Parts: sequence; C-alpha cells; structure tokens
Amino acid sequence: MLVPLLVARLSDHGLSGVLGHGQDLVPALAFVPLVGAGVVLGVRSLRRGILASRALARRVRSLALELPERYHVRNLDPLKVLLVRALPATFFFVPALAALRSRYVAGRELAADRRAVRACGHDPLVGALLKVVRGPAWGELQAAAAIGGSELLDLRIAQLESGSEPRLGAFTARRRSLPRSAT
Repeated sequence: MLVPLLVARLSDHGLSGVLGHGQDLVPALAFVPLVGAGVVLGVRSLRRGILASRALARRVRSLALELPERYHVRNLDPLKVLLVRALPATFFFVPALAALRSRYVAGRELAADRRAVRACGHDPLVGALLKVVRGPAWGELQAAAAIGGSELLDLRIAQLESGSEPRLGAFTARRRSLPRSAT
C-alpha cells in the first residue's frame, strides 16, 4: 500500500509531492528498501532450500534408500522447516525469529524421537542418532530442508536418558542457539 501511494504522489506532484509541503514521507521512503531487502533475502533463502532439498531427494532416490523417519514426512516437517528457516532471512530486522526457528526445529525433532521410541524402542533411535552425527558429507545436506542435525544431539540424548522432554530454557530474542539440557 505504501509503494502505490509513493508512486501516485510522485507522478502527480513530482519529487516535491513526496518530500515537501508538510507531507514528509522520507521515513516511508527509507522503509521501502528495508522491506525490499527482506523480501529478496527471504526469496533467496527459500530458493536455496528448495534446490538443496531437490538435490538431496535425487541423491537419496539414486541410492535407493528409504526415508528412515516417516514422522517428519507425514507431518510435512521439511516444508515447515524450510519456511521457518526463510522467515529470519526475510525479516532479518526481527532477531527473535532466529531463536523461534531454533526452538521450533528442536521441538519437531524431540517429538519425532518420542514417536520413534514408542514405535521401535530406544536401540533403533540410538542407531539413527549415531548415523545423523556421522552422516554423509553431502553438500545438499547443508541447505536442504532436513530437520535438526548434530547441534540438537545433546537435547535428544537427554530426552532418551530421562524419558521426558528436556526444558529448552527461557526464550530470549537475542539467543542464537538452544541451551544444552542440564540433564
């Protein structure tokens, strides 16, 4: 709505219609590039994630591997995480989104682990976690919409040891990573 207003004022009254006569829209003009930059960064992040996810899917299909974790697929977690990862890039001026992204990804992993323990027991999940930590060094894994990696290992092990979901700690807008569980 702001851009059409600025364009209309500029076309009707020229630069003085935007900058002068008590109608000072300079702060609005400063906001336009900020939003534009956020949109460009968000689109870049989405594109990078989509391309990497496609490359990863091709790699997995070529190796004829079945997806080991059906919980994520059924709940559309890769798509959700792709979107959650794009938000902090789009709205880079809202630092709380990065912390929310970390908490969301951790919550999805912990929920999937609880489901896996109920379905298969502890031993298969421990084996799967070991594979995640040592996982393949594929470049596609870096930006793909995969779920959490080795950075969540401490929280996941704490949940396995205690049998209950570990506390993620208090949310702060400045926090960039999740706290390690005290258990």
